[in-house]
Amino acid sequence: YNKDVGVAVLNIDGPLSYKPVTIMGFDCGGASYQQLKEDFTYLVEDGAKTIAFSVSSGGGEAFQMMPTASYMRNLATERGVSLLAYVDGLSASAAYVLSVIADELIMAPGSEVGSVGVLVRLMNDSKALEKEGFERTFVSAGDQKIPFDADGSFRKEFLEDIQSKVDTLYSEFTEFVAEHRGISVEAVKSTQARTFLPERALELGLADKVMTLEGFYSYLADVAQDETT
Repeated sequence: YNKDVGVAVLNIDGPLSYKPVTIMGFDCGGASYQQLKEDFTYLVEDGAKTIAFSVSSGGGEAFQMMPTASYMRNLATERGVSLLAYVDGLSASAAYVLSVIADELIMAPGSEVGSVGVLVRLMNDSKALEKEGFERTFVSAGDQKIPFDADGSFRKEFLEDIQSKVDTLYSEFTEFVAEHRGISVEAVKSTQARTFLPERALELGLADKVMTLEGFYSYLADVAQDETT
């Protein structure tokens, strides 16, 4: 953060989560939405007029990704702060949500953006436990409390419930990207959660410009000078 010229760069690196991820008191890397909001608020209140996101992340937790992005976008609009996003490698899924709120989304040559989709990974260890001689017995209340059928497979109702939630989040996700990129929801959905290199990303409206890292910092200085003036 260069306070003299009111320019700051926020790094959005690694896996994203709602809260900082720690194990036994050690930071496990990545970025948290809580910390990003705190840092962004500090910079704006301290007088920053140009803030750039340096993004290198494959995404992460869906919970609070869009509210966090909206909070930063609204605060920047209220305070007249220019936002730039620079994709220095990869901006995918939740990371792309944080990128699209920028006034300009700029990619490094060879970088990728996209992966506008939702994924839930389920692990069923029933067969492995059975093979090892373990028998599971559930005592519960509530018809939907147990996700497994008698044979150990996931219940149809359980999977349908998760799919319904995934579909809802996907609809919100695609609408968010469409709104902030100024393209149609259908165009966003047509990407089928793929990631794209710069040339194709520009054609699809997923990004605005392509610059080397050195070129971006020069451009950032020009934007900051205009804001200061």
